[in-house]
Amino acid sequence: MSLGKLKDAVFIDPSSDHFLGDRLFDTENTFLNRDGTLLPFARMRQHLQAQGVPVHTADFLRSGQVVAEVNHYWSLGIVKGYRPFVGRNDVRLRGFILFEPPLVAPGMYKALPEITRHFEAAYVHNVIGDGYSLHGVDTGKLNKLYWPQPYDSEIDPYWSKVY
Repeated sequence: MSLGKLKDAVFIDPSSDHFLGDRLFDTENTFLNRDGTLLPFARMRQHLQAQGVPVHTADFLRSGQVVAEVNHYWSLGIVKGYRPFVGRNDVRLRGFILFEPPLVAPGMYKALPEITRHFEAAYVHNVIGDGYSLHGVDTGKLNKLYWPQPYDSEIDPYWSKVY
């Protein structure tokens, strides 16, 4: 997909291959968008694209289908996904988001020294090392993860049930 000479583009490496091919933004897919989980990504994409910044899943960057002068890469938790981009002058490794806590995904937390060496920021459940080691981690790059919420009020069908 050639879009001419782009200055900036954003690429998100999703947490699963199921979301590649820009399916991370497909709010019409009822299986992938269960409970509106894709709404924050779709809204962010819509906002950036309205400003002329294309947003795609990282497979478009890997394949060379979409490239810009500056490619902003974000990972949603696949450690090996960013490695081909290390050292590329046209790719900025902006942020690595660990959606799972240390108990659920200890391997990702063991990779934090490597992640904080390469990424500008890492977003985790706790920045104090509760449940994982901070040894070798650039703690100045750790940020508290605040889950994106697609709604600004409760979802009535879930809250109004009487048990």
